[in-house]
Amino acid sequence: MVNNKLYKVTFEEHLKLFNIFHFNNFDDIGNFAKANLPEPTTEELKFINNREKADSSSSFIDNLKFYSAVGKSEILQTVIFSERYGSYVSSSNFILKHIKKVKTVLDIGCSTGYLTTYYGLKNPKSSFVGIDFSLESINKANSMKKELEIKNIDFIHRDMNRVNYPDKYFELIVDTQSIYYSKNYVKIFSHLKNVLSDDGIFITMPGIGEKELIKQYVYKIQTAGFWIQDFRFIKTTNLGITEHLPTITCSLRKPKEKIYTDRIINELFNSF
Repeated sequence: MVNNKLYKVTFEEHLKLFNIFHFNNFDDIGNFAKANLPEPTTEELKFINNREKADSSSSFIDNLKFYSAVGKSEILQTVIFSERYGSYVSSSNFILKHIKKVKTVLDIGCSTGYLTTYYGLKNPKSSFVGIDFSLESINKANSMKKELEIKNIDFIHRDMNRVNYPDKYFELIVDTQSIYYSKNYVKIFSHLKNVLSDDGIFITMPGIGEKELIKQYVYKIQTAGFWIQDFRFIKTTNLGITEHLPTITCSLRKPKEKIYTDRIINELFNSF
């Protein structure tokens, strides 16, 4: 039985429960898979070899097929999710600092619940809702919720455009590289704005590496009516490669000082 108040498992050990491991390169993943995992099926091999298709340029149906396949396959969870291990560490460290101050949290695109469950176990006094468009991923999340005996999380199969909670319900909304895969940022941002409390915080971490695309993403957040409270790049390492995660903290309140996002973006890209 897991006692939430005494949950001392490290983040690394927690991710292992979800078949996510730390590797230094692609070869390490392949060697681990050969030594520890069963032979992948033809269907699993198809998704492993075509995982680059799960991005914002793919159709909704293609992305749904991809993440539904991942949600029901431990092999795909290990191979696909482990590639972003460093991002999970860096993003969770940032988000955990904000969760301590709130009671209601919405995790957009929660996948199999590997981050949401950790947040919930570390913050038993807060209430969490995780939503995802993949039924298979939500089934996995609910299975792990039951295994870990977590009482303060609801995992729901739902599109991010249909949160279906009362207006101003959530004090914190977090998005870890999920909204990025959608086709209509402004529509989603406008919808999420309705369920965020007046003093709430919205943190979005898009998986974007191109300068102009990051600027466009920020612009659409502002177009939807959010104010940027903080903008930074969080340095992380995935498979031995250094990356910088755009991390945008927003609210419905005008900041005391203007955040010059273009300048921050230009400074980072000019430093390469």
